[in-house]
Amino acid sequence: MTGRIVVYGFNNSAGGTRTAFLAFTEFLVRAGFRVGTIVASDRRDCVQPGLEFVNYIPCSGRGLRARKVVAVARAILRSRAFRPDVFVSVGMSNVPNVISRCLGGTTYRICQDVTFGLDPNGSKITRTRASFDAIAPQAPRMERDLRRRGYAGPGLRWLPCLTAPPVPGVLATPGATRPYRLGYFGRVDRHKGVELLIEALASEPSTRDLRLDVWGDADGSVVRNAARRFGIEERARNCGRYPAGAEGAQLMASYDALALTSLDNEGLPLILLEAMAYGLPILVTNVASIPDCAEGNPGAVLIPPTLEGVMDGLRQVKSRLEAGSFSAAAIRRFYDENFSAELMERRWQECLREPEEFFSVVE
Repeated sequence: MTGRIVVYGFNNSAGGTRTAFLAFTEFLVRAGFRVGTIVASDRRDCVQPGLEFVNYIPCSGRGLRARKVVAVARAILRSRAFRPDVFVSVGMSNVPNVISRCLGGTTYRICQDVTFGLDPNGSKITRTRASFDAIAPQAPRMERDLRRRGYAGPGLRWLPCLTAPPVPGVLATPGATRPYRLGYFGRVDRHKGVELLIEALASEPSTRDLRLDVWGDADGSVVRNAARRFGIEERARNCGRYPAGAEGAQLMASYDALALTSLDNEGLPLILLEAMAYGLPILVTNVASIPDCAEGNPGAVLIPPTLEGVMDGLRQVKSRLEAGSFSAAAIRRFYDENFSAELMERRWQECLREPEEFFSVVE
């Protein structure tokens, strides 16, 4: 495939939006597109092989407003000179809205939505619709929710956030050792439910031999304080930031299950797809688009985001580990058949061949 594409993304944190942005630009270069990027980041470490240009938009520091105005103006001029066929923003915000409105009429403009439950008539969606030709929710359930709540007309169709292909030869062995170990990988934000998970671990008597390691928070105070408050400091610990690449894959696969007890404000967390790729069981809540990767998944325990629900989920995980009923091979097969990098990239290829035609379809 050929053509020119400009991608706007975020690189200021270790979250899923950054992962999706980097994986998407890598895929585009690999697929033969000419690619320029506009990156919201204070870290100037987003130079990938094969990019035509990289423009940085500052996110913090002295004189931010003036520096951001200058950086956005430069990004617009550089993008207009590049004459992209398609502009994609991985995530919604005001800056890509401004850039999108300043591009030429021959550029097809797509904004990817990564948060479930947005009001289709609210200001965020309304501003984005006025600036872009199409909105691409991250997962099928997000598209259905927007339509159910009143999103009318074409220009809405789900497109996945991409992840890097799994590291070859890495597969979990759930239940192989004692004590059983749960891993949490990601930011420790309120809506991720880490404190609820720690409280449930402390409250459920039958799971006192389960251990929880939290990876992703360099500070660690939230985990330490919650573990101290509920009296399980020896069973729930903060482990700092998790490594990338093969080391990170092997670390993840060393656990018996991954736990993500999100409360709200989610899309479809990419860490769940990574866990599935390594055959790791997942304990997850039924919020946002998480059921898209849990329903029909032989390694998923899907629960409500309540204390009782998480306690029940922990009991189920322990019982299935003891029974040896989690099959890493079956979980990996479910991933390959439904969420593999190849499948997700194929949907983007379909879109980018004829974006206007792609977004005229209502599934």
